Amino acid sequence: MAGRFWKAQPASAIADNGSGKCRVTVASTTGMTTGDSRLFFSFTGTTGLNGQQTITVIDGTHLDVTAVSFVATGTGSINGYWNGSNTNNWVSSSGGTDYGQTVPGSSDNVTFDGSSGGGTVTLNLGGSLTILSLGLGAFTGTWDNSVNNNNITATASSNAFNLSGSGTRTIKLGTATYTATSSSGSWAMGTVTNLTFQGDSATIAFTNNLGGKTFRGGGKTYGTLSVAAQSGNSLLSILDTNTFGSLSITAPCCIELTTGAVTTVSNPISIVGSSSNQIGFLPSANNSNSDLALASGSTFQWCAFRGVAFSGSPSITNSFNLGNNSGATINGPTGGGALIGMVG
Repeated sequence: MAGRFWKAQPASAIADNGSGKCRVTVASTTGMTTGDSRLFFSFTGTTGLNGQQTITVIDGTHLDVTAVSFVATGTGSINGYWNGSNTNNWVSSSGGTDYGQTVPGSSDNVTFDGSSGGGTVTLNLGGSLTILSLGLGAFTGTWDNSVNNNNITATASSNAFNLSGSGTRTIKLGTATYTATSSSGSWAMGTVTNLTFQGDSATIAFTNNLGGKTFRGGGKTYGTLSVAAQSGNSLLSILDTNTFGSLSITAPCCIELTTGAVTTVSNPISIVGSSSNQIGFLPSANNSNSDLALASGSTFQWCAFRGVAFSGSPSITNSFNLGNNSGATINGPTGGGALIGMVG
C-alpha cells in the first residue's frame, strides 16, 4: 500500500529561449515528454503562458513553450493530465518534491489536498481505474472527470471516496461510475464547505454483499445510487438530505434512511423484490420517520417499510407495512405471505 499525492509542478522563472520564445524553469521535468500538452496556470510576467500549452523538454529542470513569446520573467504552476503516463505530478507525500512517482494503481491511496497546488486536473485514463481510495476534501482546484468520464473503483475498507472537507474546490463527476467494493466501503461527503459539485449524471455503486456500507451525500444531487443484493444483517445507510435521479436496488437488501432527512428521487423508479427476498426501508432511529420523496409513477413490489413518510403517491404492492408509515397505501401480498429474506 502506498500514497500518491498530486502536486502541480512549480515554475520558478521564465526566460527567452534564444528565439524570442519562453524557456520555463521548473523543479523537475521527470515524467514530462516533448509534445505533451499541459495546463499552465497562475503565471505572472509572461501571462500568455496561462492555458493549455505544448511543451519541449530541454533538460531536467527546463522546458520550452514555443507557441508563446517571452515578455518578462515570472512564476506559475503546471498540471498534466491524470492519465496512464504522466508521472510528473505524482509525489509520495503531501507537498513532497519527489516528482515522477508511478501513476496510481490498485494498491494506492490517492489524495488531492491543500498542497496539490490547485488548478484544473482533468482525468484522461482511457477507460477505468482501480485504486484503494480517493481523497478530495482539502483540494483547492478543479477535479474534472466530466470530459472523459473514467470509471473509478475504490477497494478501501473505509472512506473509499472521501470528498469531505473545506477546500475551495470544484468536483465534476461526469457520467462515470464510482464503485466501492468493500463490505464497509463508503462515500463520505459530510463537510461540503466551499464545494462546487456536479454529480447529477454520475452513478455511485456499492457492490459488496456484506457489512455496513455508508453513503453520506452532503445534501447534493447525484445520478444513480446502485446497491447490490445483501446478505445476513448487511445494509446501506443513506445519510443527509440528498437527491438522486434514480435508485437501483437488488434484493435482498435493506436501506437505512437518516431520521428526519428527505431522500428525493426525481425520476420514477421501480423497486422489485420477490416473495423470498424483499427490499426494506427503515429510519436510522427506532420510532422515528424518514421522508422518501418520489416522482409520480414510482412502484414498489415485495418490499417492507417502517417509519417512512412518502410523497409522490407511489404504488406499493405485495409488500409489508411494519408500522409508522404515511403518505402511501402499502398493499400486502396477494393471498397472504410472510416477511422473509429481508436483511437489516
